[in-house]
Amino acid sequence: MLGPLLLTVDGSDVTPHGQRPRDVLAVLLLHRRHGLSAEALLDAVWARDASPTSALSVAPVHTVVARLRRTLGSGVIERSHGAYRLTPDLVTDVDAFTALVDEGGRSARGGEPRQAAGAYRAALALWRSDEAYAGVSDHLVSAERARLAESRWAAVDGLVSALLELGSPTDLIEALDRAQEDLHAHPLRERSPELAMRAAYALGRQADALEIYRDLARRLRTELGVDPGPAIAELHRRILEHDPELRVPDAPPASQVPRIRLRATRLPVPESPTIGREDEVRAVLAALAAGHRLVTLVGPGGVGKTRLLAEVGRALAGSTELAYLDLSGLAGIATEPTTTTTTTVGAGDGAGVDVEELAEAGARAVGAGIGGHSSALSALATFLAGSHTLVLVDEAEWLVASTSALLGTLLTRCPAMRFVVTSRVPLELVSERLVRVDPWPARRRTPRPTRSRQRRPCGCWSSGCWTRRPISSSGASTGRCSRGSRARSTGCRWRSSWWPGGCRT
Repeated sequence: MLGPLLLTVDGSDVTPHGQRPRDVLAVLLLHRRHGLSAEALLDAVWARDASPTSALSVAPVHTVVARLRRTLGSGVIERSHGAYRLTPDLVTDVDAFTALVDEGGRSARGGEPRQAAGAYRAALALWRSDEAYAGVSDHLVSAERARLAESRWAAVDGLVSALLELGSPTDLIEALDRAQEDLHAHPLRERSPELAMRAAYALGRQADALEIYRDLARRLRTELGVDPGPAIAELHRRILEHDPELRVPDAPPASQVPRIRLRATRLPVPESPTIGREDEVRAVLAALAAGHRLVTLVGPGGVGKTRLLAEVGRALAGSTELAYLDLSGLAGIATEPTTTTTTTVGAGDGAGVDVEELAEAGARAVGAGIGGHSSALSALATFLAGSHTLVLVDEAEWLVASTSALLGTLLTRCPAMRFVVTSRVPLELVSERLVRVDPWPARRRTPRPTRSRQRRPCGCWSSGCWTRRPISSSGASTGRCSRGSRARSTGCRWRSSWWPGGCRT
């Protein structure tokens, strides 16, 4: 439930299609501790859309439940004493998330920040998107969504607090990243900027910590008309005064600070409709349906590959597990995108970012432990071996060689994972399927047709007249032109074709 509603049986995705089946399944999940009668399901799912005068029948409930049983298996939904309920053997990610958050809290209170950070990190890794029960009608799950969102915020706060307590450069950088990511998602929360300020100051970045406070104060005054709370205001004062209790470690050696930081972010949502790229979206979806596990959208910069990738993600949302990864910039390491697949992006000191650095950043992003493995790439591949995620990788041209090596290994060792990549150049992997994204052709202006001023056979000068009946030149006979007016052989002297009554003789 921590993302788009997803149900698997023996590793196979059996999530029901259609709004009513998903809603019924969600209601049963919310009340899985006890059963619900058909009347209760009818009132929860159908009553909102029914007219006040219509009489509801429980027949649709039984029909939808029967469809769910055929899809999920007869043992998933049980009926006892006139009530439907899910089998007690059902395992949910919400239960696992709650257990891990409780474990993290116990470890933190017991003075074990390393164990607390691991539990919180594993709990957050269960979320597949920012919204629980995605795809389910809002009125059915709004309260549960809010509760789970609060639990997620608490897990982020607990993880950042544990990392701050650990205090190593790597832990502090992860703490700052996590706090800033939560701050961007929920800009009016004060706990996230408070933790971000502590992490920035602990890294010796006082200016960044003060800028975080200024941004928060500006948002609160603009949107709510209030000032920051006393806790974060007190922290701001202590940072200004260089309070000795706010520990600032010595500058860490460069070898201890990761050069690149990588984390999955929310799939960008275009602000306007995408027009004219239906063929490319269909080509990507067809390639994935045909079994291709690596599809690369190739085209020049600015052609709209990122927007197209977002449209692919929107088309697949709810039907598969998605992750989005943006490789542009990589925290300031990459400076110029590659133009060929034989070079890597140079770092600020001129050294390239190799596949091990990229794999290490990916392992930190998903919470994979590197200890006990021969390399970070091996650790990441082992951690993701059973994953069914479809990863949307944006702007791979920044690290083509490293990205190609990383995806090549993951495609080999993670047989259920798939990738859709945007890049200016191909990754040149054997399994790669290319979809070209070309610029739109320049729009040519079509010249406006000129109105003919030639005399018509009826003698009318009007361009709106289409009659071809000849008129006698003797002047004695007259005819009627198509404009509805009498026309003489001398012709119509009123030349406007827009006169309401047609031509005038």
